[in-house]
Amino acid sequence: MPFAHLKTGRFHYEVFGDKQLPAVLLIMGLGMPAAGWPQSFISMLLEKSLRVITVDNRDAGLSEHFSHLKTSMSVPAAIGRTLLRLPVQAPYLLEDMALDLVQLLDELKLQRAHVVGASMGGMIGQTLALDGRNDRSDPRIDPTLESRVPHFRHVSLGQPENRPRKTARDLFNPDALGRLVDRGRKREAFRKSVYDAEKSEL
Repeated sequence: MPFAHLKTGRFHYEVFGDKQLPAVLLIMGLGMPAAGWPQSFISMLLEKSLRVITVDNRDAGLSEHFSHLKTSMSVPAAIGRTLLRLPVQAPYLLEDMALDLVQLLDELKLQRAHVVGASMGGMIGQTLALDGRNDRSDPRIDPTLESRVPHFRHVSLGQPENRPRKTARDLFNPDALGRLVDRGRKREAFRKSVYDAEKSEL
């Protein structure tokens, strides 16, 4: 059961597959352990000649729990305030969780890795890719993994290559993205109206 003792804490991780193969880092969502990744999904990635790395985020699974940084606000309350665009006093940020993974990749001596995230894990992966403080800050869609795993979208991390950097507009259909944003705004407006109605009844 391997653990990495990093500057930011003690993290549990697992590695599957040959270390000579391209690596893919799986990042689980809020409060979920890495053991939550379906074995069938891991097996599929291994069959596609990939090396799979799973990790328990801070405050999850067997990794270090940062109880000394806890706030009095519950997770549901924090999510509710976030949906209402209200300030939340968080004990740490996505950038901190991304830095954990940068250090883990350094510990494993990986200069390059594909990243797959579930729910909040996807947000951590995007933060990891877009963080200009590390040398893995070239976010793009890498066709190699997509060709091996159909219908699979991901961010690849590594040193910039001699090709134009893709922007968000290059990676996503602007019209579809606009519709997604509009639906999100309508959902937020509906939630706020329900919240205001319930508040007025108190």
